[in-house]
Amino acid sequence: MGESIHEAENAGALNNRGEVKRIKGDLDGALADFNRAIELRPDLASAHNNRGLVKRAKGDLIGALADYTKAIELKPDLAAAYNNRAVVKHAGGNLDEALPDYDKAIEFEPSQAQFHQNRGDLKRVKRDLDGALADYSRAIELKPDWADAHNCRAVVRQAKGHLDGAIADYNRAIELRPGSVQFHKNRGLAKRAKGDEPGAQADFNKAAELAPESAEAVNNRGEARRAKGDLDGALTDYNRAIELKPGLAAAHLNRGVVKKAKGDLDGALADFNRAIELKPELATAFNSRGLLKKARGDGDGALLDFSKAIELKPDFDAAYNHRGRIKHTNGDLEGALADYSRAIELKPDSPLTYNNRGEIKRVKGELAGAIADYDRAIELKPDLAEAYNNRSEAKLAGNDLAGALADYDKAVELKPELGGDEARRGKLKRTEGDRTILDILRASVKKPKK
Repeated sequence: MGESIHEAENAGALNNRGEVKRIKGDLDGALADFNRAIELRPDLASAHNNRGLVKRAKGDLIGALADYTKAIELKPDLAAAYNNRAVVKHAGGNLDEALPDYDKAIEFEPSQAQFHQNRGDLKRVKRDLDGALADYSRAIELKPDWADAHNCRAVVRQAKGHLDGAIADYNRAIELRPGSVQFHKNRGLAKRAKGDEPGAQADFNKAAELAPESAEAVNNRGEARRAKGDLDGALTDYNRAIELKPGLAAAHLNRGVVKKAKGDLDGALADFNRAIELKPELATAFNSRGLLKKARGDGDGALLDFSKAIELKPDFDAAYNHRGRIKHTNGDLEGALADYSRAIELKPDSPLTYNNRGEIKRVKGELAGAIADYDRAIELKPDLAEAYNNRSEAKLAGNDLAGALADYDKAVELKPELGGDEARRGKLKRTEGDRTILDILRASVKKPKK
């Protein structure tokens, strides 16, 4: 038996029926019902809000915004309309206007987990990590079994360097939704950052198993294999990822890194070029191409690539370090010193960068500063033979012959090939026939009593 004329013409009934149709995916039918409901009752705020949802789903964002705004005008405490309007503004990149709408939605309906989740997403984009963390935590408090909220909070915790907390959240997200490729991928990245490469590989393998046709998952598995030294396995995965998704810049970049490691420099260059073509803002691709150009003797090209990487990612410590090496080679000592200092500022625990900066200071005659940098490099990496060797030269230049001898001996102990460097030994002035100062000192230093 069909609907009565009264039911069909009742705005409230039409609004409700339209909502059922929307949920079932019948957007055109829903839109017709909401249009008729509004025609019958132009002041029905919920119908405007619901029609906005349909318009957004159909891609009519301007129309959706107009409907949400009308709903708020008719019912200023309609929390859902504020949230929905914020979502459209957020998606359009209008973050500063979206935030007050999320605030209003939460003010009128503070127990709605979705509103906190949405505001957390916006704060994360704005790099307000503490604010995002608070919102995700509140969403979880309101809805403890919400896997997406645990995953989002984990992403923020990871960004803040709280890896244990992030992994705990990923664990919970995976427990709630074990078939999520993204959750396994994210946990794998967190485990890798924590130094748990076997755990990372297990997660990347699981992600690829769950989605064998996912180029991203296969690419991540390739990264795990590369980290283990399985270059052939990694190459196979990168090839497959590119086959599945030819436009995946990360897979081209990673394949280039493997090809370079295997000695296929032309193939590596082609992959780096393709990665940059696909994603011109990919700083790591410029950095990797710069390293390749440096290895091939194209210092000018390398310098341009490292500079571009820094332009795209101003906190890219490795690119500053690599550019510093090129500037050093080119004789631009002040430029090299500035780059090494910036790299250290960004990553104060890099022994190689301290060693490199020490070299600049030594060449400039700043021996105390050079030795301080070598000291720090050795403190961070006690088996860094080059730092001992370089500190030996700095001490020799400062006439600390005993200190130079001790450091040189340690360098040779750690890296025996340094002892066969005749040019290096020649810097110790000869005296008493064929014996060097180093030989004299070594013979005269008394061994400690047992």
